[in-house]
Amino acid sequence: MPRSAPQSVAVPAFVGLSIQSARGLANSADVVLTSGRLDGPPLGALTWPGNWVVTGQDPSAGTVVERGSWVVISFENRGGGDAGDREPRVPRPPDRRLEEELRYPGAKAAE
Repeated sequence: MPRSAPQSVAVPAFVGLSIQSARGLANSADVVLTSGRLDGPPLGALTWPGNWVVTGQDPSAGTVVERGSWVVISFENRGGGDAGDREPRVPRPPDRRLEEELRYPGAKAAE
């Protein structure tokens, strides 16, 4: 049975979109988004959590490619999507309740 010719699609404009929006648009346009690190983690793992935005793409918007072609994107985290700074404070603030327990064994610590 003869194979049909590959179907061509135009690459959408992804720059400026959130990763989530870009992935939905890529899916509907029948192209595949990738970070360009083919042996690295998947795009979803690289862009979670946070507010990731597409900052570049190759091939550029409007380029005609075969359906299923890869579009390499670059992206950056614009903040948000996290509960805040989780790094430990160094040095840790003193815990006065423990000092009170050591000074007066059996005394209830101040809250």
